[in-house]
Amino acid sequence: MFKFSESQQAFFHTSFEYPELPDDVVDVTIEQHEILYQKLNSGCRVFSDLSTSEPRPSQYHSYIDGKWCDKRTNKQKKKDYQSTLIPLTRRQFMLCLVKYELDDAIQAEINNIQDVKQRKLLNIEYKDAQTFERFSEPVLSMMSLIALDESKINEMWEHAMTL
Repeated sequence: MFKFSESQQAFFHTSFEYPELPDDVVDVTIEQHEILYQKLNSGCRVFSDLSTSEPRPSQYHSYIDGKWCDKRTNKQKKKDYQSTLIPLTRRQFMLCLVKYELDDAIQAEINNIQDVKQRKLLNIEYKDAQTFERFSEPVLSMMSLIALDESKINEMWEHAMTL
């Protein structure tokens, strides 16, 4: 037999003696414990009537006034999202460009750069870089040359990370 505390989101086995238990503990059978333990581990919140919430949508959500809330600003959300866009290997980057049929377009646009030095520098980055960082100047320049917007670049980057 167990007891469960909604305020602590914790179980207490009845065979142990505790110096003090929370005021809100309720009895829980072994079967209920097994089910509720799985729910807790999947991110749900357990209530005093032993019902559960939906799983926590993300690590940034807190349960406030009966619902999951993400209190980050849009700026913070964007920054957190951007931090998930890890550098790509050359293979990932090139496979992604081929999939989206952009490899030839980027090369053509690089070749059309009027400033010789800029053209050579970007060509080196395109042809010789071993890793590509989402917000690096060379990547931003290449994507700008083919007029891709941020959402399309992010979509492509997410796909490339799986390759």
